[in-house]
Amino acid sequence: MYCLSGFQMAAGAGGAATLRMFSMMQAPLLPVVCHRTKPPPATAAADFIGIDDETSHRWLCKGQGKHVMVPATEWVCSSLATACGLPVPPFAAVQLAGQPGRYYFGSQWQGGASEFLEVRGRISNASVFQRTHAVDLFVHNTDRHFGNFLYLHLAGDVVARVIDFSHSLLVMGWPLPALPMAPCNTTLALPLFMAEKPERLPRPEEVIARISSMPADWMTATLAPMPEQWLDASWAAALVGWWSGEDRQRRLATAQSLLP
Repeated sequence: MYCLSGFQMAAGAGGAATLRMFSMMQAPLLPVVCHRTKPPPATAAADFIGIDDETSHRWLCKGQGKHVMVPATEWVCSSLATACGLPVPPFAAVQLAGQPGRYYFGSQWQGGASEFLEVRGRISNASVFQRTHAVDLFVHNTDRHFGNFLYLHLAGDVVARVIDFSHSLLVMGWPLPALPMAPCNTTLALPLFMAEKPERLPRPEEVIARISSMPADWMTATLAPMPEQWLDASWAAALVGWWSGEDRQRRLATAQSLLP
């Protein structure tokens, strides 16, 4: 059962106007069309790999079957991580050629990734772990573990890229659970991630500052091109109200106090 108290608060403070604004800002959706599918890797919590024959791109696709809020959560959190400068693979709304109007969240499949223990101590952008943790605290991601990064060999370096936010934000219910997080994959894996000493900045505090400085209408703009079937208007209003009000800043202050 979902708690709609966030939407109820938004409605009490102009939620109807927020709903109208959200409706007016819906943008035309240009999805990626995939023509074939393959089973996902055993380690990936996805429905299938979609193959776009026109571009040969592969997309790791997640629908609403496992949790109705997974695609919207992935969309918002991947957008947020990208806006914070984290290395997130390209993502898109994906539909299958034989299923028009049914959309999946697709993360472009990179392929050729190593396991964390194979590249430990050699990751060139190790600051990504601490910076991703700042975002994970903000969106209450309870499932950040070694398999939720890609470790790619690029131009002689091992580069970590951020994937998978499917256990965060709207999937956690609403309003978000209070920080600190209870013991979970994110908290248990953090000490090993922290042992990867970053050679370069930015620091995680800069991620918090960047989220704090983002405009009040960022969430509205982020939701606008997203498929409407992923999120009804009441949940959209709840997110917009949370982002544009004081709750975002309070959450950020708490997250910053918990940074390692």
